[in-house]
Amino acid sequence: MRKRLVVVLPVLLAMGACMEGERVITVNPDGSGTIVDTIRLGDQARAMVAGMEAEDKSTPAEKRAKKEAALRERATGMGDGVAFVSYVPSVNDGPEIVTYAFKDISKLKIDPMPEPSSSESKSEKKDLVEFRLARKGDRSVLTVIGAAPKPGEKKEQTPKEAQAAAQMKAQAMAMMKAMMKGLKMTSTVEVSGRLLKTSSPWVEGSRVTLLQIDFDKVAADEENFKRFAAAGDDPKSMDPVALKGIKGVKFNPEPEITIEFAR
Repeated sequence: MRKRLVVVLPVLLAMGACMEGERVITVNPDGSGTIVDTIRLGDQARAMVAGMEAEDKSTPAEKRAKKEAALRERATGMGDGVAFVSYVPSVNDGPEIVTYAFKDISKLKIDPMPEPSSSESKSEKKDLVEFRLARKGDRSVLTVIGAAPKPGEKKEQTPKEAQAAAQMKAQAMAMMKAMMKGLKMTSTVEVSGRLLKTSSPWVEGSRVTLLQIDFDKVAADEENFKRFAAAGDDPKSMDPVALKGIKGVKFNPEPEITIEFAR
């Protein structure tokens, strides 16, 4: 899963600004449901998006039509039976909200985190989260597959290579602190009905958190930030063992998460 924990979206880094984002996947006992993405961009990002949109001389109605067409295309890439439902643009400093609907969660293949509607980046199929749904009498059991980080292979380095890598990493961490200030991203599954049990430690009511990073909490304590940095500098392969207990990060270490619920 490409943007598994740090969630360094290409569009975000290109803007040099941060954002708050949440993806809520709501699932019904029959497997149908919705995906609601809520994105709030930072001041710099909003200004850059506004500047890019100003270059488009289309009418407001034409701009909205093009935006919704792009979101419909994005929906088709999420799996069979996924449809774009609505788009609520950001007003002043408020969030934008995009809603999709699906008929069968077992056909979804999605990134757990949302992307701004202005993003043109495409998810890599091999990095997506998948789902299975099974019925047990009056109960439904949802399995979330691929929501855990996958540690990458460690390469042997000479002392000189290790020193150079350490210097580069220190520079990258300094840049990360500046560029990711205010970044908060969350991905949750919400069940329609009573949540009976789950293998995830991150549960509140009918919601289970798949992934979350609150970078301000990560960076608030220098020792905490150092532990975060030591977990790896590639969001595809951060060490889940090293991430355990870091303030500001929630993740599920197991490759599969089960959620059992009933009406």
